[in-house]
Amino acid sequence: MQLSRLRLEHYNLMKLHLEPVVEAESVALGSYADFEKADFSSSIEFGPVSVPDGEDHYSVTLTLNAGPEEGQTNFPYRLEIQLIGIFDGKDLPVERRKPLVAVNGASMLYGIAREMLLGLTFRSVGGPVMLPTVEFSEFGREMEEKAQAEGSVELEPRKAASHSERAPKKEKPQ
Repeated sequence: MQLSRLRLEHYNLMKLHLEPVVEAESVALGSYADFEKADFSSSIEFGPVSVPDGEDHYSVTLTLNAGPEEGQTNFPYRLEIQLIGIFDGKDLPVERRKPLVAVNGASMLYGIAREMLLGLTFRSVGGPVMLPTVEFSEFGREMEEKAQAEGSVELEPRKAASHSERAPKKEKPQ
């Protein structure tokens, strides 16, 4: 085992809203809320941060929203969670540093959000919520493509468009 070249220096919970959907059916004992039945989205904000030591640091803000699909009661909560992390990526390759910090930073924050939500909902009326496994690589590709299109080596700080993260629907047996 070795230390990562990307270091999470600090993180904070910036926003948390967790509201049970009273009309929704509770999650069965021993299982988790089903995100296939949720309207689930994420957004990522990324930018440089000034720190006293003068080194390059970056902030990554991850916002997650989930709730029942429009007009439905098929998910037990309406929730929003937002985390911000400060990352040191000085040991990463310069040409890919910003996309690597954004994608891996969002992934780290997502794991933190997963544990926070699971802990908060474990004994809640709607049952436990464990965020599904997702990937943020598309955001990194978008950052790299934008930088290449603009002909710049330096990637600009930006806010991601909101992406809906959904698990593929399971086929029902005939």
